[in-house]
Amino acid sequence: METNVKNKNQNREISQMKANSEDEYWSKKYDVSTEQLKETGNTIGISEKILKLTAKNKSFSI
Repeated sequence: METNVKNKNQNREISQMKANSEDEYWSKKYDVSTEQLKETGNTIGISEKILKLTAKNKSFSI
């Protein structure tokens, strides 16, 4: 039983580390901050987050 709890905790830590590294990668690639990516929440995918943030950071003129 104790090993199951340890495995779950390790898996949770690994997934958090993976999510953080993905945020860092995308933030560097598309010039948005990791804080902005995290503020958008987990209800949308990474591509939607990036599109939303890059559109917000850019001004368009016609």
